[in-house]
Amino acid sequence: METGTAEKDTLKALQKVESALYATDEKLEEEFGSGVVKHSLVALESATNAFLFIELTKSETREIDGISISNALRDAIPPLAGVKKLSMDASTNNGGGAIAFRLQADDLEILSSASQALKDKLSTYQGVFDITDNFGDSSEEIRLSVRPEAEALGLTLADLASQVRYAFYGFEAQRILRNKEEVKVMVRYPSDQRRSLSHLENMMIRTPDGTALPFSSAADIDVSESYVSINRIDGKRAVSVTANADKNEVEPGKIAAEISTEFLPELQARYPGVTVSLEGETEEEQKAMFSLAQGFFFALFTVYALMAIPLKSYTSRLLLCRLFHLG
Repeated sequence: METGTAEKDTLKALQKVESALYATDEKLEEEFGSGVVKHSLVALESATNAFLFIELTKSETREIDGISISNALRDAIPPLAGVKKLSMDASTNNGGGAIAFRLQADDLEILSSASQALKDKLSTYQGVFDITDNFGDSSEEIRLSVRPEAEALGLTLADLASQVRYAFYGFEAQRILRNKEEVKVMVRYPSDQRRSLSHLENMMIRTPDGTALPFSSAADIDVSESYVSINRIDGKRAVSVTANADKNEVEPGKIAAEISTEFLPELQARYPGVTVSLEGETEEEQKAMFSLAQGFFFALFTVYALMAIPLKSYTSRLLLCRLFHLG
């Protein structure tokens, strides 16, 4: 859900998903003669994050696979207001998405733009869905700066920040003992004077000599978006772009390979400084193919070496291998 969503709204959205689940189960029961949902469990991780775990009946007792059930449920879920991300995983592993790329760059804006371009490209493929990235939620950030006239009166940015913090967060006046527990006594503005930006603009700021200045005369306000969390790998900002795929319709490995060879060079030329690598199931598949190739050449070398014992000749061994190949 979007940042700041109330818990009750998250629960309402979750209830709609759960209702769609059982409606889908009834529809599949009519079509195939038996339901596919054995149990479901709802888990609320936070006010904005929730999970619905579904246990299906055994695969040998049903005529439809998990991916097809997931697709049917996705089609049955109605539009959900305020939902930022809705993803389904019908696989038995947690590899991080059937298609996954990791992007790294020093510049956060370039990284964000490159991530969006890659998501747009993935969305052009039929059978690819749940395309997302792991950029943290963004929220509005207020940045303050001291005006020159206030700076001339001795006001520093540290003084300004302290006064704003004390007004809205509070200043610890004292600590008292209550039932053997220490309680902090905080002094700050009343709650009805800490709710909006206008309350900040109505503050009075004091200079070191005690002069009170209107906030508009003492400081400038810049409101911008800021990410709650930023991932870093090897000192560079990083983001993972993942997508699931209907394996009955497309091959994720082929899509990842096509993007790697045809689209990523163009992406890196458009956004200098961005590096891209594979992740998730795609990376595991690539590693598996590399291991198979290593095993093949090792086995070939072992056979060649064992033939050296009776033949005692390099050319004879090569000729024999050639004859085996021709045969």
